[in-house]
Amino acid sequence: MLYQTSNGTGSNLIWHIVPRSASADGHGDLKKYLDERLPGMEGMAANWTRSDVGWYYMFADVRPDQIEYVCAKTIGLDGSISIETSLATMDQHARARQMIEMVGRYEQCRLARPFSDGVREQLREPGKDFKLFPAGSGSGWQLYRAIYEEPRYVESLDGTQNVWTIRNDQPAACPLGVEIARGSRNVPTGDYDQPGTVTVESFDDAAAFRWDDEARAKRYFPGADVTLTAEGAAKQGVNASLATTNQGTRAGNGCAVLAATNTGPRGGWCAVGRKFPQPVDLSRCQGLGLWIDGDGQGETLRVQLHDAAGRSAVYNVLVSFSGWRLCVFRTSKAAGFDWSKTERLLVWLQGLAGGTSFQVRLDDLRGLPELHPAPLLVQPAVQVNGQTVTLPVRLDSMQALTAAGPDGIRFWPGGMQPSQAVDAAASVLMLQPGENRITFSTDTTAAYPGDINVLLYRMWPME
Repeated sequence: MLYQTSNGTGSNLIWHIVPRSASADGHGDLKKYLDERLPGMEGMAANWTRSDVGWYYMFADVRPDQIEYVCAKTIGLDGSISIETSLATMDQHARARQMIEMVGRYEQCRLARPFSDGVREQLREPGKDFKLFPAGSGSGWQLYRAIYEEPRYVESLDGTQNVWTIRNDQPAACPLGVEIARGSRNVPTGDYDQPGTVTVESFDDAAAFRWDDEARAKRYFPGADVTLTAEGAAKQGVNASLATTNQGTRAGNGCAVLAATNTGPRGGWCAVGRKFPQPVDLSRCQGLGLWIDGDGQGETLRVQLHDAAGRSAVYNVLVSFSGWRLCVFRTSKAAGFDWSKTERLLVWLQGLAGGTSFQVRLDDLRGLPELHPAPLLVQPAVQVNGQTVTLPVRLDSMQALTAAGPDGIRFWPGGMQPSQAVDAAASVLMLQPGENRITFSTDTTAAYPGDINVLLYRMWPME
Protein backbone atom coordinates (compact mmCIF):
# COMPACT_ATOMS: atom_id res chain seq x y z
CA MET A 1 0.00 0.00 0.00
CA LEU A 2 1.32 3.45 -0.97
CA TYR A 3 0.25 6.44 1.10
CA GLN A 4 0.88 9.85 -0.42
CA THR A 5 0.07 13.35 0.79
CA SER A 6 0.56 16.84 -0.56
CA ASN A 7 0.94 18.20 2.97
CA GLY A 8 4.59 17.27 3.32
CA THR A 9 6.23 15.85 6.40
CA GLY A 10 5.41 17.12 9.85
CA SER A 11 2.39 19.25 8.91
CA ASN A 12 -0.54 17.36 10.35
CA LEU A 13 0.52 13.74 9.97
CA ILE A 14 3.22 11.90 11.88
CA TRP A 15 6.31 11.76 9.65
CA HIS A 16 6.89 8.03 9.84
CA ILE A 17 3.53 7.14 8.22
CA VAL A 18 4.10 9.41 5.19
CA PRO A 19 6.33 7.39 2.83
CA ARG A 20 5.85 9.74 -0.14
CA SER A 21 4.85 13.37 -0.65
CA ALA A 22 4.05 15.45 -3.73
CA SER A 23 6.50 18.28 -4.12
CA ALA A 24 6.17 20.31 -7.34
CA ASP A 25 3.74 21.37 -10.05
CA GLY A 26 3.79 21.63 -13.82
CA HIS A 27 3.10 25.18 -14.89
CA GLY A 28 5.00 28.25 -16.05
CA ASP A 29 8.78 28.03 -15.88
CA LEU A 30 9.09 24.36 -14.88
CA LYS A 31 12.84 24.44 -14.34
CA LYS A 32 12.88 27.50 -12.13
CA TYR A 33 9.86 26.39 -10.12
CA LEU A 34 11.41 22.97 -9.50
CA ASP A 35 14.64 24.64 -8.34
CA GLU A 36 12.59 26.57 -5.78
CA ARG A 37 11.23 23.29 -4.41
CA LEU A 38 14.46 21.28 -4.39
CA PRO A 39 15.52 22.13 -0.80
CA GLY A 40 12.19 20.84 0.47
CA MET A 41 12.55 17.63 -1.51
CA GLU A 42 16.04 17.04 -0.14
CA GLY A 43 14.58 17.60 3.32
CA MET A 44 12.06 14.85 2.66
CA ALA A 45 14.89 12.43 1.96
CA ALA A 46 16.50 13.42 5.27
CA ASN A 47 13.24 12.39 6.97
CA TRP A 48 13.05 9.05 5.13
CA THR A 49 10.24 10.31 2.94
CA ARG A 50 10.34 9.72 -0.80
CA SER A 51 9.60 12.77 -2.94
CA ASP A 52 7.19 12.58 -5.85
CA VAL A 53 8.38 15.20 -8.33
CA GLY A 54 4.97 16.13 -9.72
CA TRP A 55 2.29 16.77 -10.76
CA TYR A 56 3.08 17.80 -14.37
CA TYR A 57 0.23 18.37 -16.80
CA MET A 58 0.89 18.46 -20.54
CA PHE A 59 -0.13 22.01 -21.41
CA ALA A 60 0.39 23.04 -25.01
CA ASP A 61 3.69 24.89 -24.55
CA VAL A 62 5.55 22.47 -22.29
CA ARG A 63 8.81 21.39 -23.95
CA PRO A 64 10.64 18.06 -23.78
CA ASP A 65 13.77 19.72 -22.32
CA GLN A 66 11.64 20.93 -19.39
CA ILE A 67 10.33 17.44 -18.67
CA GLU A 68 13.85 16.01 -19.07
CA TYR A 69 15.08 18.51 -16.47
CA VAL A 70 12.47 17.11 -14.07
CA CYS A 71 13.36 13.53 -14.95
CA ALA A 72 17.06 14.09 -14.22
CA LYS A 73 16.13 15.37 -10.77
CA THR A 74 14.08 12.23 -10.08
CA ILE A 75 17.24 10.13 -10.49
CA GLY A 76 19.19 12.53 -8.30
CA LEU A 77 16.50 12.36 -5.60
CA ASP A 78 15.52 8.72 -6.23
CA GLY A 79 11.94 9.95 -6.43
CA SER A 80 9.06 9.33 -8.79
CA ILE A 81 7.50 11.69 -11.33
CA SER A 82 3.76 12.13 -11.80
CA ILE A 83 2.09 13.15 -15.07
CA GLU A 84 -1.45 14.49 -14.85
CA THR A 85 -3.15 14.43 -18.25
CA SER A 86 -5.74 12.67 -20.41
CA LEU A 87 -5.61 10.59 -23.56
CA ALA A 88 -7.36 13.38 -25.48
CA THR A 89 -4.78 15.92 -24.34
CA MET A 90 -1.90 13.64 -25.29
CA ASP A 91 -3.35 13.01 -28.74
CA GLN A 92 -3.50 16.77 -29.34
CA HIS A 93 -0.04 17.61 -27.99
CA ALA A 94 2.68 18.05 -30.59
CA ARG A 95 5.35 16.08 -28.72
CA ALA A 96 3.49 13.92 -26.26
CA ARG A 97 5.05 10.65 -27.46
CA GLN A 98 8.56 12.11 -27.22
CA MET A 99 8.03 13.17 -23.61
CA ILE A 100 6.30 9.98 -22.45
CA GLU A 101 9.05 7.83 -23.98
CA MET A 102 11.57 10.03 -22.16
CA VAL A 103 9.80 9.58 -18.82
CA GLY A 104 9.84 5.81 -19.33
CA ARG A 105 13.55 5.83 -20.19
CA TYR A 106 14.45 7.78 -17.05
CA GLU A 107 12.28 5.59 -14.83
CA GLN A 108 13.92 2.42 -16.16
CA CYS A 109 17.31 3.98 -15.49
CA ARG A 110 16.34 5.14 -11.99
CA LEU A 111 15.14 1.69 -10.98
CA ALA A 112 18.33 0.09 -12.33
CA ARG A 113 20.43 2.45 -10.10
CA PRO A 114 23.47 2.57 -12.44
CA PHE A 115 24.98 5.82 -11.14
CA SER A 116 27.18 6.54 -8.13
CA ASP A 117 26.19 8.89 -5.31
CA GLY A 118 28.56 11.47 -6.80
CA VAL A 119 26.74 11.43 -10.16
CA ARG A 120 23.35 11.55 -8.44
CA GLU A 121 24.52 14.58 -6.51
CA GLN A 122 25.38 16.31 -9.80
CA LEU A 123 21.92 15.47 -11.13
CA ARG A 124 20.38 17.33 -8.19
CA GLU A 125 22.24 20.58 -8.91
CA PRO A 126 19.86 23.48 -9.68
CA GLY A 127 20.13 24.94 -13.15
CA LYS A 128 21.96 21.95 -14.65
CA ASP A 129 20.50 20.14 -17.69
CA PHE A 130 21.27 16.56 -18.70
CA LYS A 131 20.49 14.11 -21.50
CA LEU A 132 20.11 10.36 -21.00
CA PHE A 133 20.69 7.77 -23.71
CA PRO A 134 20.93 3.97 -23.74
CA ALA A 135 24.57 2.89 -23.90
CA GLY A 136 25.84 1.90 -27.32
CA SER A 137 26.28 -1.76 -26.37
CA GLY A 138 22.54 -2.09 -25.78
CA SER A 139 22.87 -2.32 -22.01
CA GLY A 140 23.43 0.40 -19.46
CA TRP A 141 23.05 4.13 -19.73
CA GLN A 142 25.08 7.14 -20.85
CA LEU A 143 24.61 10.61 -19.33
CA TYR A 144 25.40 13.79 -21.22
CA ARG A 145 25.56 17.33 -19.88
CA ALA A 146 23.56 19.82 -21.92
CA ILE A 147 23.48 23.61 -22.13
CA TYR A 148 20.50 25.10 -23.94
CA GLU A 149 20.21 28.32 -25.87
CA GLU A 150 17.06 30.38 -25.28
CA PRO A 151 14.13 28.90 -27.25
CA ARG A 152 13.50 31.09 -30.27
CA TYR A 153 10.45 31.60 -32.48
CA VAL A 154 11.70 32.14 -36.00
CA GLU A 155 8.92 34.14 -37.62
CA SER A 156 10.99 35.07 -40.67
CA LEU A 157 14.28 34.10 -42.28
CA ASP A 158 15.69 37.60 -41.92
CA GLY A 159 19.32 36.80 -41.15
CA THR A 160 18.85 37.64 -37.47
CA GLN A 161 16.11 35.43 -36.03
CA ASN A 162 17.45 32.39 -37.88
CA VAL A 163 21.16 32.83 -37.05
CA TRP A 164 22.98 31.84 -33.84
CA THR A 165 26.55 32.05 -32.54
CA ILE A 166 27.27 29.28 -30.04
CA ARG A 167 30.54 28.92 -28.19
CA ASN A 168 31.84 25.45 -27.42
CA ASP A 169 34.08 25.68 -24.34
CA GLN A 170 35.02 22.00 -24.47
CA PRO A 171 38.53 21.10 -25.70
CA ALA A 172 37.07 18.84 -28.41
CA ALA A 173 34.15 18.95 -30.84
CA CYS A 174 30.76 18.17 -29.29
CA PRO A 175 27.32 17.37 -30.73
CA LEU A 176 24.86 20.15 -31.54
CA GLY A 177 21.34 19.27 -30.42
CA VAL A 178 18.53 20.65 -32.58
CA GLU A 179 14.78 20.77 -32.04
CA ILE A 180 12.56 22.28 -34.75
CA ALA A 181 8.86 22.40 -33.91
CA ARG A 182 5.87 23.95 -35.64
CA GLY A 183 3.35 25.66 -33.40
CA SER A 184 -0.43 25.52 -33.53
CA ARG A 185 -0.89 28.77 -35.45
CA ASN A 186 -2.21 27.78 -38.87
CA VAL A 187 -1.88 31.32 -40.20
CA PRO A 188 1.05 32.76 -42.20
CA THR A 189 2.64 35.98 -40.96
CA GLY A 190 1.58 37.63 -44.22
CA ASP A 191 -2.03 37.79 -43.02
CA TYR A 192 -0.96 40.43 -40.51
CA ASP A 193 -0.05 42.85 -43.32
CA GLN A 194 -2.89 42.06 -45.73
CA PRO A 195 -5.03 44.94 -47.12
CA GLY A 196 -8.03 45.86 -45.01
CA THR A 197 -6.56 45.21 -41.56
CA VAL A 198 -7.96 47.33 -38.72
CA THR A 199 -5.56 48.73 -36.12
CA VAL A 200 -7.24 48.23 -32.75
CA GLU A 201 -4.30 49.53 -30.70
CA SER A 202 -0.91 50.76 -31.93
CA PHE A 203 0.72 50.93 -28.46
CA ASP A 204 2.44 54.14 -29.64
CA ASP A 205 1.29 56.18 -26.63
CA ALA A 206 1.43 54.77 -23.10
CA ALA A 207 -0.47 57.82 -21.80
CA ALA A 208 -3.61 56.51 -23.52
CA PHE A 209 -3.70 53.73 -20.91
CA ARG A 210 -4.18 56.02 -17.93
CA TRP A 211 -7.46 55.25 -16.16
CA ASP A 212 -10.25 57.63 -17.14
CA ASP A 213 -12.46 56.73 -14.19
CA GLU A 214 -11.19 55.25 -10.92
CA ALA A 215 -14.66 54.02 -9.97
CA ARG A 216 -14.91 52.12 -13.24
CA ALA A 217 -11.45 50.66 -12.67
CA LYS A 218 -12.52 49.32 -9.28
CA ARG A 219 -15.33 47.38 -10.96
CA TYR A 220 -12.81 45.61 -13.17
CA PHE A 221 -10.41 44.89 -10.30
CA PRO A 222 -12.33 44.26 -7.05
CA GLY A 223 -10.66 42.99 -3.91
CA ALA A 224 -8.80 44.28 -0.88
CA ASP A 225 -5.34 43.24 -2.09
CA VAL A 226 -5.46 45.33 -5.28
CA THR A 227 -3.44 48.52 -5.74
CA LEU A 228 -4.98 51.02 -8.18
CA THR A 229 -3.04 53.92 -9.68
CA ALA A 230 -3.63 56.14 -12.68
CA GLU A 231 -1.30 53.84 -14.67
CA GLY A 232 -3.07 50.56 -13.92
CA ALA A 233 -3.85 47.89 -11.37
CA ALA A 234 -1.72 45.29 -9.60
CA LYS A 235 -1.88 42.79 -6.81
CA GLN A 236 -0.21 44.04 -3.66
CA GLY A 237 3.51 43.35 -3.82
CA VAL A 238 3.68 43.88 -7.60
CA ASN A 239 5.20 47.06 -9.02
CA ALA A 240 4.31 47.59 -12.67
CA SER A 241 4.86 50.19 -15.38
CA LEU A 242 3.90 50.79 -18.99
CA ALA A 243 6.17 52.83 -21.25
CA THR A 244 6.56 53.49 -24.97
CA THR A 245 9.72 53.01 -27.01
CA ASN A 246 10.63 53.38 -30.67
CA GLN A 247 13.58 50.99 -30.34
CA GLY A 248 13.32 47.44 -31.67
CA THR A 249 9.70 47.76 -32.78
CA ARG A 250 7.98 45.09 -34.86
CA ALA A 251 5.22 47.16 -36.52
CA GLY A 252 4.48 50.88 -36.68
CA ASN A 253 6.45 53.68 -35.07
CA GLY A 254 6.52 52.53 -31.44
CA CYS A 255 5.70 49.69 -29.12
CA ALA A 256 4.68 49.34 -25.48
CA VAL A 257 6.96 47.94 -22.77
CA LEU A 258 4.96 46.35 -19.94
CA ALA A 259 7.24 45.61 -16.98
CA ALA A 260 6.54 44.22 -13.52
CA THR A 261 8.43 43.10 -10.43
CA ASN A 262 6.73 40.78 -7.95
CA THR A 263 8.14 41.19 -4.43
CA GLY A 264 5.36 39.02 -3.02
CA PRO A 265 4.62 35.30 -3.36
CA ARG A 266 3.98 33.41 -6.60
CA GLY A 267 0.69 34.36 -8.23
CA GLY A 268 1.17 38.11 -8.65
CA TRP A 269 -0.48 40.04 -11.47
CA CYS A 270 -0.78 43.48 -13.01
CA ALA A 271 -2.99 45.04 -15.67
CA VAL A 272 -3.32 48.14 -17.82
CA GLY A 273 -6.33 49.23 -19.82
CA ARG A 274 -7.91 51.91 -21.94
CA LYS A 275 -11.24 52.89 -23.45
CA PHE A 276 -11.13 53.71 -27.16
CA PRO A 277 -12.32 57.22 -28.21
CA GLN A 278 -14.88 55.54 -30.47
CA PRO A 279 -15.96 51.86 -30.54
CA VAL A 280 -13.92 49.90 -33.08
CA ASP A 281 -15.82 47.88 -35.69
CA LEU A 282 -14.20 44.44 -36.06
CA SER A 283 -17.32 42.65 -37.30
CA ARG A 284 -15.72 41.86 -40.67
CA CYS A 285 -12.53 40.43 -39.15
CA GLN A 286 -11.90 36.71 -38.80
CA GLY A 287 -9.10 37.15 -36.29
CA LEU A 288 -6.83 39.42 -34.28
CA GLY A 289 -3.05 39.64 -34.62
CA LEU A 290 -0.69 40.90 -31.91
CA TRP A 291 3.11 40.96 -31.87
CA ILE A 292 4.53 39.98 -28.46
CA ASP A 293 8.21 40.19 -27.52
CA GLY A 294 8.45 37.59 -24.75
CA ASP A 295 10.90 37.28 -21.88
CA GLY A 296 10.59 33.48 -21.52
CA GLN A 297 9.66 33.77 -17.83
CA GLY A 298 6.52 31.62 -18.02
CA GLU A 299 3.96 34.27 -17.08
CA THR A 300 0.59 34.51 -18.85
CA LEU A 301 -0.28 37.52 -20.99
CA ARG A 302 -4.04 38.04 -21.13
CA VAL A 303 -5.66 40.15 -23.84
CA GLN A 304 -9.19 41.13 -22.83
CA LEU A 305 -11.60 43.13 -24.98
CA HIS A 306 -14.98 44.52 -23.90
CA ASP A 307 -17.90 45.49 -26.09
CA ALA A 308 -20.36 48.33 -25.40
CA ALA A 309 -22.58 45.97 -23.38
CA GLY A 310 -19.69 44.96 -21.10
CA ARG A 311 -19.26 41.45 -22.54
CA SER A 312 -15.68 40.28 -22.84
CA ALA A 313 -13.50 38.33 -25.27
CA VAL A 314 -10.44 36.86 -23.55
CA TYR A 315 -7.29 35.37 -25.07
CA ASN A 316 -4.33 33.99 -23.09
CA VAL A 317 -0.72 33.55 -24.20
CA LEU A 318 1.84 31.65 -22.11
CA VAL A 319 5.07 33.65 -22.37
CA SER A 320 7.35 30.64 -22.54
CA PHE A 321 9.25 32.17 -25.47
CA SER A 322 11.85 34.90 -25.94
CA GLY A 323 11.81 37.34 -28.84
CA TRP A 324 9.03 38.55 -31.10
CA ARG A 325 6.16 36.19 -31.84
CA LEU A 326 2.98 36.87 -33.80
CA CYS A 327 -0.02 35.64 -31.83
CA VAL A 328 -3.30 35.20 -33.71
CA PHE A 329 -6.70 34.86 -32.02
CA ARG A 330 -9.89 33.82 -33.82
CA THR A 331 -12.83 36.14 -33.21
CA SER A 332 -15.25 33.24 -33.66
CA LYS A 333 -14.14 31.84 -30.28
CA ALA A 334 -15.83 34.73 -28.44
CA ALA A 335 -19.49 33.74 -28.71
CA GLY A 336 -21.97 36.53 -28.03
CA PHE A 337 -19.38 39.33 -28.26
CA ASP A 338 -20.47 42.32 -30.36
CA TRP A 339 -17.41 42.84 -32.54
CA SER A 340 -19.01 45.88 -34.20
CA LYS A 341 -18.74 47.79 -30.91
CA THR A 342 -15.35 46.91 -29.43
CA GLU A 343 -15.00 49.53 -26.73
CA ARG A 344 -12.24 48.71 -24.25
CA LEU A 345 -8.89 46.85 -24.05
CA LEU A 346 -7.26 45.36 -20.95
CA VAL A 347 -3.82 43.73 -20.97
CA TRP A 348 -2.78 41.58 -18.01
CA LEU A 349 0.36 39.83 -16.84
CA GLN A 350 -0.66 36.93 -14.60
CA GLY A 351 0.98 34.06 -12.76
CA LEU A 352 4.02 36.13 -11.78
CA ALA A 353 6.60 34.18 -9.76
CA GLY A 354 7.77 35.72 -6.48
CA GLY A 355 11.02 37.68 -6.34
CA THR A 356 11.13 37.97 -10.15
CA SER A 357 11.04 40.76 -12.73
CA PHE A 358 9.17 40.50 -16.02
CA GLN A 359 9.11 42.50 -19.22
CA VAL A 360 7.17 42.03 -22.45
CA ARG A 361 6.77 44.34 -25.42
CA LEU A 362 3.57 44.71 -27.43
CA ASP A 363 3.13 46.03 -30.94
CA ASP A 364 0.04 46.77 -33.05
CA LEU A 365 -3.05 44.76 -32.18
CA ARG A 366 -4.84 44.45 -35.54
CA GLY A 367 -8.10 43.01 -36.78
CA LEU A 368 -7.40 40.61 -39.66
CA PRO A 369 -10.11 40.44 -42.35
CA GLU A 370 -9.13 36.93 -43.50
CA LEU A 371 -7.17 34.00 -42.10
CA HIS A 372 -5.46 31.80 -44.68
CA PRO A 373 -3.94 28.35 -44.10
CA ALA A 374 -0.21 28.44 -43.52
CA PRO A 375 2.04 26.46 -45.90
CA LEU A 376 4.05 23.45 -44.79
CA LEU A 377 7.62 23.81 -43.58
CA VAL A 378 9.46 22.09 -46.43
CA GLN A 379 12.95 20.60 -46.12
CA PRO A 380 14.28 22.54 -43.13
CA ALA A 381 18.07 22.84 -43.14
CA VAL A 382 20.71 23.56 -40.50
CA GLN A 383 24.08 25.01 -41.48
CA VAL A 384 27.01 24.72 -39.05
CA ASN A 385 30.14 26.69 -39.94
CA GLY A 386 29.30 26.59 -43.65
CA GLN A 387 28.31 22.92 -43.84
CA THR A 388 24.61 22.20 -44.35
CA VAL A 389 22.39 19.25 -43.56
CA THR A 390 18.99 19.32 -45.30
CA LEU A 391 16.26 17.30 -43.61
CA PRO A 392 13.98 15.58 -46.16
CA VAL A 393 10.68 16.14 -44.34
CA ARG A 394 7.62 18.42 -44.46
CA LEU A 395 6.34 19.69 -41.14
CA ASP A 396 2.66 20.43 -40.67
CA SER A 397 1.15 22.17 -37.65
CA MET A 398 2.14 20.59 -34.31
CA GLN A 399 4.90 18.40 -35.78
CA ALA A 400 8.58 18.38 -34.88
CA LEU A 401 12.12 17.27 -35.78
CA THR A 402 14.85 16.43 -33.29
CA ALA A 403 18.56 15.76 -33.65
CA ALA A 404 20.01 14.57 -30.36
CA GLY A 405 23.47 13.16 -30.97
CA PRO A 406 23.39 9.43 -30.08
CA ASP A 407 19.62 9.34 -30.63
CA GLY A 408 19.95 10.36 -34.29
CA ILE A 409 17.52 12.55 -36.24
CA ARG A 410 13.83 11.83 -35.74
CA PHE A 411 10.52 13.11 -37.07
CA TRP A 412 7.65 13.41 -34.56
CA PRO A 413 4.25 13.41 -36.32
CA GLY A 414 2.37 14.65 -33.24
CA GLY A 415 0.26 13.24 -30.43
CA MET A 416 1.08 9.70 -29.36
CA GLN A 417 2.21 8.59 -32.82
CA PRO A 418 5.67 7.00 -32.78
CA SER A 419 8.64 8.84 -34.25
CA GLN A 420 10.33 8.00 -37.54
CA ALA A 421 14.05 7.96 -38.22
CA VAL A 422 15.24 10.58 -40.73
CA ASP A 423 18.07 9.70 -43.09
CA ALA A 424 20.34 12.76 -43.10
CA ALA A 425 23.99 13.61 -42.51
CA ALA A 426 23.95 14.03 -38.72
CA SER A 427 27.75 14.27 -38.74
CA VAL A 428 27.40 17.92 -39.84
CA LEU A 429 25.79 18.74 -36.49
CA MET A 430 29.04 19.10 -34.53
CA LEU A 431 30.34 22.18 -32.73
CA GLN A 432 34.05 22.85 -32.96
CA PRO A 433 35.94 24.39 -30.01
CA GLY A 434 35.37 28.13 -29.91
CA GLU A 435 32.63 30.07 -31.66
CA ASN A 436 30.31 28.38 -34.16
CA ARG A 437 27.82 30.00 -36.54
CA ILE A 438 24.51 28.19 -37.04
CA THR A 439 21.87 29.15 -39.61
CA PHE A 440 18.36 27.75 -39.95
CA SER A 441 16.72 27.84 -43.39
CA THR A 442 14.05 26.08 -45.42
CA ASP A 443 12.62 25.74 -48.91
CA THR A 444 10.46 28.87 -49.32
CA THR A 445 9.01 28.05 -52.77
CA ALA A 446 5.53 27.86 -51.20
CA ALA A 447 6.29 30.69 -48.71
CA TYR A 448 7.46 30.47 -45.11
CA PRO A 449 4.82 29.50 -42.53
CA GLY A 450 6.26 31.26 -39.46
CA ASP A 451 5.47 30.03 -35.93
CA ILE A 452 8.60 27.84 -35.93
CA ASN A 453 10.25 27.17 -32.57
CA VAL A 454 13.96 26.35 -32.82
CA LEU A 455 15.85 25.16 -29.74
CA LEU A 456 19.61 24.57 -29.96
CA TYR A 457 21.90 23.09 -27.35
CA ARG A 458 25.39 21.70 -26.95
CA MET A 459 26.05 18.46 -25.11
CA TRP A 460 28.97 16.27 -24.16
CA PRO A 461 29.29 12.88 -22.41
CA MET A 462 29.93 12.84 -18.68
CA GLU A 463 32.87 10.82 -17.49
